[in-house]
Amino acid sequence: MFAGTAEVNIAQNLQQIGGAPIQTDLGVLVGSFVGVAILVGALAAFGYMVLGGVQWITSGGDKGKIEKAREKIIQSIVGLGVLVSVFAIFSIVQYFFGINVLGDNSGGNTLGGGSGAAGAAGAASQGGGGVRCEIGRTYSDGGAGGYCTTGAATVQCFGPGQGVSQLPYTHYEPCSCETAGAEKPGYDFSSC
Repeated sequence: MFAGTAEVNIAQNLQQIGGAPIQTDLGVLVGSFVGVAILVGALAAFGYMVLGGVQWITSGGDKGKIEKAREKIIQSIVGLGVLVSVFAIFSIVQYFFGINVLGDNSGGNTLGGGSGAAGAAGAASQGGGGVRCEIGRTYSDGGAGGYCTTGAATVQCFGPGQGVSQLPYTHYEPCSCETAGAEKPGYDFSSC
């Protein structure tokens, strides 16, 4: 180092200086990027469609200008269709793999939906800005966890390596369904 200079590790001291926490979860980063990309793409497609409409209106009947404006409008509609397809694919991936890529990723391991016992109704997931997962505590997933054919499930928060699944991170596992006999096959309800 040079005389009279100091080295500061900003990442290590970020909490102390009042900055936002550094995001190290790849899923949250990808989800944030995809969400922003879809929003920017939708805004760009809408702007391109408006531009095509304005060009059509101001074409003054010129066939060449009308054709160019029509092409812009069609391209923007195709672009919106591609964005909707991307969103649908990500939604399907989320459903089948039980991940939350496009949802609210503002918290750690939480139940979405609010705060307190009544606010615990929501999807059991990693990410989401609701009730923080307290190891050993049970919550209602509000039916969004998909553990029951009808109604909500009671889920319990487990730490890394705990519960039936022994997952290496803090997670939720289903305990029971509000409706008797509504347990979906493939889920183990014996953790609680």
